[in-house]
Amino acid sequence: MGTIPANGFRVIWFDHNSAQGSYSSAAIRQVNFKLDCDGGTIYLSDKTGELITSVTYPEAVPRCSYARQTDGGDVWGMTDSPTLEASNEGTVFATQRLEAPQINTDGRILNGGEIVAFQVNIPKGATLRY
Repeated sequence: MGTIPANGFRVIWFDHNSAQGSYSSAAIRQVNFKLDCDGGTIYLSDKTGELITSVTYPEAVPRCSYARQTDGGDVWGMTDSPTLEASNEGTVFATQRLEAPQINTDGRILNGGEIVAFQVNIPKGATLRY
């Protein structure tokens, strides 16, 4: 995977899909395997195989990254704003995960003035967008 300098940062893409979108290929190191979406543990070792650090990660959340909340810290969290080879300082991390809304209409194209009802508990300060 290459070298990560002291106090440096590295993005590693663990996915079966190509790294794409707004990410430049120079900023991404894509591996040829993916992580278990049910959770697991990642180990980072040096070139001799000596363990440097490890992290146990939770079940995957679509369109979210699991990242350290502070540089070199032990607290990790979910964010929809991953950083590329930079500090996560200033990144907003989720404080809770809401249940998926219950919708009273099957998926289809709506033509006109149909009413669709959502059942969801929205915490104070949160916004439901659809």
